[in-house]
Amino acid sequence: MRDSIIHRGTWMVPLIVGVAAVDFLPGCGSEPAADEASTSRANLSSARPVPAKHDLDPEWHKHMRDTVPGVGCFSATPPDTVWHQVPCGKAPKVHFAPAIVGGSGGDSMVSTSGLLTAVWGSFPTVSGPGYPDFSPFGAFSLQVNSNTFVTPLCNLSPNPNCMGWQQFIAAASPNCTFGCSGFTEIFMQYWLIGYNRACPSGWESFTDGGVCSGNCCWVNSDSASGAAYPYWNKLQYVKLSGQVINGGINDYVDFYDGNGTLTSVVSGEGQMQLSQGWKSAEFNIFGFADGERVNFPSGTTMSVRLGIIDGTFAAPTCLAGSTTAETNNLSLVPEGCCATGDANNQAITFLQSNASTPPAAPFCLLNTANSLLSPLLN
Repeated sequence: MRDSIIHRGTWMVPLIVGVAAVDFLPGCGSEPAADEASTSRANLSSARPVPAKHDLDPEWHKHMRDTVPGVGCFSATPPDTVWHQVPCGKAPKVHFAPAIVGGSGGDSMVSTSGLLTAVWGSFPTVSGPGYPDFSPFGAFSLQVNSNTFVTPLCNLSPNPNCMGWQQFIAAASPNCTFGCSGFTEIFMQYWLIGYNRACPSGWESFTDGGVCSGNCCWVNSDSASGAAYPYWNKLQYVKLSGQVINGGINDYVDFYDGNGTLTSVVSGEGQMQLSQGWKSAEFNIFGFADGERVNFPSGTTMSVRLGIIDGTFAAPTCLAGSTTAETNNLSLVPEGCCATGDANNQAITFLQSNASTPPAAPFCLLNTANSLLSPLLN
């Protein structure tokens, strides 16, 4: 069950985190792996060893995120440190809707005492009897989702509780049911939750029986095409990142396909001002859109890692909950979220599984989740 509360404009249920050594969850041990927040650009020469094709070098990735040339769509292949411009297209015209209170499924979110400027998600370990059944359309999405936040674009709304919400998305559909290209589409989707009037020019309208019962508005950024579908057989190697850059003027999303190509989109939609209120985020694999679910075969277990940059170097907090209506059929392993934080590493890692006997939670995971339900918006 997704348990959600509104807390300073966010949907979250806090958890209490303890830390000790763990083997299954990378980054939770007594010697955390170096993360991207602290990596140096000094050793990016072509002389350094090139990682295996499916590995993403964190130093190279950070350098590329910090050196995007401007608004547009780009690709790069390590160890090349130059972005190459690629054509931008239109993202699939479908909505990745906000969650309704009490929706099925579950997720863990990362929360921080500072303001997030970058979040990247990955699946360090994946085990199970086979590959997912991507029902109903053979399609799925990876999402990095923000909390809700105050945005000046709600100034014309009659609803004082109108909030912004932002998604960084890699969406894949093999049959292009939604007019896609047959490749992974990388883009951002922007929302005005509870706008409750006619949407601004160029925005789409969406209503439901939950947080958008009055009216919500959404719009996509430009889209870039990444790996050809499918890439789920490399799920443990893919990475999706969302970032605010240039002081929040621009928004950035990138997707690494696990086969040696990083694709990014830089948008000029900074007027949402996510940079002024980005306090928590989630990452996971979900159904393609419109509240769909992605189904993994029974016996699947995976770890999910969210690395962050917020400028504090403090350990973030694990939160139970989700902001998106899309789901998967994996459940959070009880007491299965670990947070780490120091000058080298800020992240949470958690377990999700549909095994009949879920794996035991590592000793460092002393979290307990409170089941709290409350309207997302008043």
